[in-house]
Amino acid sequence: MHLAAEKPKAWRARSGNGRDLLFTRATVPLKAVVGPRQARRRSLEGSSAISRVCRDDVASMEAILKGACRRANDAGTMAVVPSAAVSALPVRLQTQFVVANNISYETWQRIRRLMGGASSRLASAAVMRADGREASAESRNLVRATAVGATLVSVRAAVEALVADLIARNQFIERPVAGRPDGEILLAFGLDKGGRQSSCKAVLACINQPQPCSRDKTILFGVFRFEKDDYSSLAAMAELYSPDLEDLRTNGVSVAGVTRPVHMTMMGDYSFTTSFDGHAGATCRFPCGYCCCLARPSAASKALLPIYADYGIIQDGSRAGRVPRTLLHKSAMSDLYANGPLAAMEDPPAVSITLSYERRPLMVFAPEDIVPMPLHITLGVSPWLLSLGAEAVAFDSGASRAEEYATALSRALRIDVGVSPAPYWGGTFAGRACYKIGRRLAAVCAVLDEFVPPSRAAAYRRSCELWADLLPVLNRA
Repeated sequence: MHLAAEKPKAWRARSGNGRDLLFTRATVPLKAVVGPRQARRRSLEGSSAISRVCRDDVASMEAILKGACRRANDAGTMAVVPSAAVSALPVRLQTQFVVANNISYETWQRIRRLMGGASSRLASAAVMRADGREASAESRNLVRATAVGATLVSVRAAVEALVADLIARNQFIERPVAGRPDGEILLAFGLDKGGRQSSCKAVLACINQPQPCSRDKTILFGVFRFEKDDYSSLAAMAELYSPDLEDLRTNGVSVAGVTRPVHMTMMGDYSFTTSFDGHAGATCRFPCGYCCCLARPSAASKALLPIYADYGIIQDGSRAGRVPRTLLHKSAMSDLYANGPLAAMEDPPAVSITLSYERRPLMVFAPEDIVPMPLHITLGVSPWLLSLGAEAVAFDSGASRAEEYATALSRALRIDVGVSPAPYWGGTFAGRACYKIGRRLAAVCAVLDEFVPPSRAAAYRRSCELWADLLPVLNRA
């Protein structure tokens, strides 16, 4: 009765499983010929909707809609899409829309017939197939398939086409880097695992544009059937694409007839970056990929005690030695392992010399050019903050009390925050859920206030506030 009386344009509710539901009012026409008042209401609703879609002048769109409604009333039908707006769509844009949304040509033909057939000005399936073949034959889209995977024939052509398109649309952004030459094209290289059929995707992102990490603005230049990012799998992939990436870094790209240098960085999670870099990983003596801090001392590492004073321990944080890794040392390790890994050597060098590099890097990146993906930081820190509260309760009140806190926290996450663990993420939270948790950490802090002393609750709330301030930066990286 309240909704019928107020008639709100939108109404938000929460379902039993904790999901947010948004209901919006939608007018459903029951007949084509209506009175003047209803016709004006339909014209107003259609004008606002089409102006948002087409981003055109409101006055001109209103004139188009009035003409369409007048012709529809004369013919006894209801026009839903103005043909003038559809005729402005090029065939290539329609083809890209069909591919991006996984629409088959048969379904597209049904949509075309529903909108009036040839009079709708939409391209036919035959025309779009021909345009798709023409697009696939372009140098930037040519693909080669092997037993390992499929890659672009020319990564250079794809990058140059992307940069040229950014310049043509006035979206190219110069991003100077301190200590680097002017006019560099900034590219980020990384691998992404997952999908409905698990595989590895090799991706390039051009940083010289707004929102460079958006999926629609990246270049997918390789798809591989491997499900793990171990060294052997990465080496098989790198044989296909690393020569092209090295050529980009060495010779640059052509922009408006001028060759500009390329500065490439590598993005990914810790497992991928260490495997690709020839590093031994988290269990080695020098686990950090950026500096020479040592892991926690143990009985087996007593021989390294003399160099602990120079390098420091990773648990010391900012009080460690801060001796950075260098590109010169990594190049030397690449030459050392050119004929085989560390395990195959008869007289292997000491770990103080290799600094836990045990294989040849698949591509040599400077340590400062290896950056973690913002999404992986979000996926790591958000669940860690939740477990940190459970550890605080266990420290103060024991395991049984911590179990009660975990139950209350899970209830708050499902009801107050509206998230639940995703099975395909191993029982933890997916990316969107982590973003939502970060925006609503106040609900998490409210649960902890009932289980720990005020001083510890205040410290935890401060940590959550710092993380909430950092999240928007990561989302816009």
